[in-house]
Amino acid sequence: MKTTIGLLLATVESMLGKSKRAYCTLYHTLFT
Repeated sequence: MKTTIGLLLATVESMLGKSKRAYCTLYHTLFT
């Protein structure tokens, strides 16, 4: 179970990292 949680966290973290970059780009496109 610990392995599953670790894998899930790693996946979420990588998704958030990509999303953060996408949101920054979107934000700058819309608000500048």
